[in-house]
This record gives sequence, C-alpha cells and structure tokens, in this order.
Amino acid sequence: MVVIQWYPGHMTKTNRTIEATLREVDIIIEVRDARIPWSSANPVVSDWCRGKGHVVILNKHDLADPQRVAHCVNTWPSTSGVMACTATHPRAKSSLIAACQAVIATLPPKKQWRTHGLVVGIPNVGKSQLINQLRGRAITKVANRPGVTRGLQWIHLTDTLHVVDSPGILWPKLDPPELGIKLALAGAIKPEQLDFEALCHWLIDYVTCHYPGTFIPWGATDTDTPESIIQMWGKRRGFLLKGGHIDRERAMKALIHAFQLGQLGRISLDTSPEGS
Repeated sequence: MVVIQWYPGHMTKTNRTIEATLREVDIIIEVRDARIPWSSANPVVSDWCRGKGHVVILNKHDLADPQRVAHCVNTWPSTSGVMACTATHPRAKSSLIAACQAVIATLPPKKQWRTHGLVVGIPNVGKSQLINQLRGRAITKVANRPGVTRGLQWIHLTDTLHVVDSPGILWPKLDPPELGIKLALAGAIKPEQLDFEALCHWLIDYVTCHYPGTFIPWGATDTDTPESIIQMWGKRRGFLLKGGHIDRERAMKALIHAFQLGQLGRISLDTSPEGS
C-alpha cells in the first residue's frame, strides 16, 4: 500500500498564523471536497471551532455522487451547519450566504452585528472560488492546483460579515494510507509528490467495485485488471511511444486527471465517516 506524506514547511507557519487569528474570529467556514467529505476534514479544525459557529461547505458537488452527498448532508451532526454546492455556480451565492447567516443567528447578539469568519480547508478544495463567488468578483487568486493562496487575506463580504481566506493546509500524518490516496486523487497534494501507478491502480479498483460499468465504454469489463484498463485508456487516448507501446505514465496521469474533472462520472471516494 502506498503511503503519502506531504507537509511543506509553510503549512506549519500557516497553522501558527491561523491560531493567532482565531481570537478575532466568530465563525469557522470549513470548505471540504464533496467527493471526500470526511477525508477532507482537517482534524485540528474541531479544536478551532470551540466556542465559535461552524459552517461546513461541501464544494465540488457537481463532481460527486449525488446520492452519497445527499446522505452525507441528511445525516450530518447537528452541531454545525452544512450545505453542498459548486462554488463556481452563479446560484450558489445566495445559498452560501444563507448558510452563514443561519449559523451567525446562533451567536450572541453582540457578535451578530459584525461577524468575522475564517475560511479554512485542504489545498485545492475551492476556498478562493467560494469567496470570489460570495463577493461577486475575483478578489483572490484561483488555480486548479494546491498551494496558490499563501497568506491570510481579510475580505469584506457584506455589511455585517467579514472573512479571512487562508492557505490550504494538511496535517502531518495521513493515516490510514487510504486517506492520503483520497487526498491525492482529489488534487490536494502536488503531483510531483505522487506515485501515479499506485494511485491509478487504487482508483481503478475502487471504481470497478463501487461504480461497475464505468470502463465498459472503453471496451473493458469490471473483471479486467488495472493494468489492462490503463493500456486500453492509453490506446484510446493515443498515448503511444515508438514501437507502438503505451506511454504508461502519461496514460495514468491522464486517467487521474479525468477523474478530477468528472470525466469518469460523478464519483465519491468516501462512503462513510469510517471510510470505504
């Protein structure tokens, strides 16, 4: 089983900066990936939420299994507000603000007239997209890769709500190994840190088990090995080397990227808080 550990030095600094900012914060707006609603939960956030309001946004809903997302939302603990959305969708803004306002209404009256929120989440989960959608214009940097936001930025959203965007952070020990794999497949870890073969084999095994028939359009069956499916995918995409051999590395990277873009279908990697 592949073990992924990725904890750059700037994440330690970011943790300290966030902890120093908490005294100014009334609510925590935690952005998670709807495909991995539990695996994308940083365990330190529960400590940050003590004595504060807590809103959980399951972003990238358009890429996730809708039945699993609905089950997740319907069974969510009542200690925090939760909603699923796609931050880039134009109609997400009103729902996002409503979710924040519902939690703000539970705060002491003196904190409701001007509320300070902290937006947190793992890398590449869409925090900056969320804030840009709330604000109605691009005010934070956005890119489909981890590590773009590198400092805290206070942003005025409404007359009564100010939020601070924070860089994406992970935690030092990604255990069990499947946790690191799910985070990597969701794009929270930089590509140069990944074992593409191990990730691709895990993804294919998972998809054929939980979403049978996904690879049938390629001429594959659910009993084909991960390697044979990689070969079919590479041939289908024209990833060929001299002599007609498949460029396996290119094929595996493209297959993972296809999952990240939703081209394999709406697939969730978490089935329950305990994992798959």
